Amino acid sequence: MSCHGRSGTAQAADPRGSEWRLWAAGAAGSSSDLRPLAVWQSGGSLVHLRGLAEIKPMRGVFTALCLILALSVSAKGMAMEAEVASAATEEASIRHVLDAFMDAWNKHDAEAFSMVFVEDADFTNVRGMGAHGRTEIAKFHAPMFATNFKDSHQKLVDARIRFIKPDVAAVDAWWEMTGAKTREGQEIPLRKGLLNFVMTKVDGHWLIAVMHNMDLPPPP
Repeated sequence: MSCHGRSGTAQAADPRGSEWRLWAAGAAGSSSDLRPLAVWQSGGSLVHLRGLAEIKPMRGVFTALCLILALSVSAKGMAMEAEVASAATEEASIRHVLDAFMDAWNKHDAEAFSMVFVEDADFTNVRGMGAHGRTEIAKFHAPMFATNFKDSHQKLVDARIRFIKPDVAAVDAWWEMTGAKTREGQEIPLRKGLLNFVMTKVDGHWLIAVMHNMDLPPPP
């Protein structure tokens, strides 16, 4: 460290390579009357200070700090953008499964219908009847697709998706159906209902793990 009398500079080398100076104007406030006000240890800590002082970092310290802050903010922003993009991609994949569900129903293809479920899925219909496992779900629907639902058409009206975990989602899907018939062959008027799904991501693909279906009553 060196002090230069009335020239008014006190310098100390920071152990991390930065250089600092303490300045204080004289009584008249003249910038030419600067006096040293601080003494620094070799470790960079201030041990003596008199009056008010302004610490002016040298050799780009301030610039470096600004850069670090900017990089930190930028990294956080990029992480948030990546998270939003990832969620949008997963939601699109889930909606694709819902489309495949409706498409298989409208083709009255029990085997294709079962393939949107995981191997050990649980299915429950509007009457509380159910099936466990992909094979049993296909068997459950095959006779209905050949009889009272052979001319039915189901349409997805709306869907709401909530991610419980990155690979688990709760899905509500509102539907409308036309063309269904009773066991006696009478056509059933427009039906509206709600499907509740628990969906899981298996080997990179979203599938239905649990399904509950319900009819929605007409508005009063």
